[in-house]
Amino acid sequence: MSEALDEEQVAMLRRAFQMFDSSKLGKIEKEKVRTIMNTLGHTFDDMELDALLEEEDKEGGK
Repeated sequence: MSEALDEEQVAMLRRAFQMFDSSKLGKIEKEKVRTIMNTLGHTFDDMELDALLEEEDKEGGK
């Protein structure tokens, strides 16, 4: 998996998440996450992306 994200990158991801969460339901589709990460220069295969999402999803997909 790619190297760990620093605090600035995490803050940028949070802002991007809020922009992509147009319905304001607190969730976005996996492919939107992939787009955000690719834009930031991070490439993940399906297994890596699933692991990242599972690790960072504090509410278990709710």
